[in-house]
Amino acid sequence: MLPQLSRVLVEYDKISTEYAHSLPFRREIAATLLAASRFSDSLWKLEALARTKELLKHDPDQFLNAWLAYRESVLLRMSGRQIESDHCLKAFVLSNVLPEDTPRYNAQRGELVVSFA
Repeated sequence: MLPQLSRVLVEYDKISTEYAHSLPFRREIAATLLAASRFSDSLWKLEALARTKELLKHDPDQFLNAWLAYRESVLLRMSGRQIESDHCLKAFVLSNVLPEDTPRYNAQRGELVVSFA
């Protein structure tokens, strides 16, 4: 785990009960974890994705959920679980028939489509 992020997560855990319903704050932490899930070892990557899933539970932000599906798929593929990786991508794409149409989401959706290759 990155030392700076470790400190941020410790502080977040301390105040999360007080600010647990702050949607912008949860989204920023989720985005930070997703970006950081590219680094370090597999255990950290799994922890980052698990924490992100918890933060984004019931969150309608399509961009962050697409990014989460992409990172989860990548991690599954890296661990040799190709079928589960494909299922993760397909499940996300099929569950979002009428997605939010923003430039950020369209870019992330494009990255998901490329991942199928």
